[in-house]
Amino acid sequence: MRKRWKALTVLAVVILLFVPAVERSLNPTVGSVLLIGTFSYAISLLFSAEIPAYRRWSTGYLALSGFHYVLVGLMGIGGFGLLTSGAWYHMISPGPLLAILAGAMHPSSFNLYKLNYWICPRSESGENWLSIFAILLGTTAVAAAIAMGRNKKLGFIAWIALLILPAFGALGYVLAELGKWGMPQYEGAKDYTTTTIALVWATSYFVAYAVAIKGVALWGRRSNP
Repeated sequence: MRKRWKALTVLAVVILLFVPAVERSLNPTVGSVLLIGTFSYAISLLFSAEIPAYRRWSTGYLALSGFHYVLVGLMGIGGFGLLTSGAWYHMISPGPLLAILAGAMHPSSFNLYKLNYWICPRSESGENWLSIFAILLGTTAVAAAIAMGRNKKLGFIAWIALLILPAFGALGYVLAELGKWGMPQYEGAKDYTTTTIALVWATSYFVAYAVAIKGVALWGRRSNP
C-alpha cells in the first residue's frame, strides 16, 4: 500500500512538472534535475525495501540512464533524425573519442587540431550504427542496474565495465576541446557546453555507482544492506 501511495505521488510530481505555468517558472536545469530525480525514484520503487533508500534511488538513476540511451537509439532507427541529433548533444557521444582513435591510427600524420570531430554522424548509415550502439549499451545498463537492485553481484561487476565507456567518452570531449571541433558550429568557437555536459554525466554515473555499491562486498561475503 505504501508503494502505491509513493507511486501516485511520483505521478503527481511528474504531471506538475509538465504544467505550463510550473514549467515556465522553473530554470531548465532545475526542471531537468527534478524530472530525473523523480523518475529515478519511481524506478527505485521496483526494488526490495530491504535495500537502503539511497542505494535504491542511485540504482534507479543508473537504470534511467540506460533507458535514456535505449530511447535515443530507437528514435534514431525510427527516422527521427533531427530529434536524435539534438539528443546526442545532451549525452555522451562516442564521436570525439572515435575521431581521436581514428587519427591515432596514423601516428605520422596525427594532428589533434585537424581531426574531424563529430557528435552525431552526418550519414544515414553512421546514424544507424550509432543508434544500434546506443540500444545495446542502454539495454546492458538497464539489465545490470536491475540486477544491482536485486543485490546480484554480476550487475555491480557489469556496471564497473560500463563506467569505462563514459570515462573515456568524456576524455574524448576534453581532448577535442583542446584541439578544435571539426563541425562548423564549433570550429574556433569558445563553446564548452557539450564538453561540460559530458563531464557532468560521466561524474554523475560514478557518484551514483559509488552510492549504489556502498555496503556491498563484491569480492567477499556480502555485507548487510
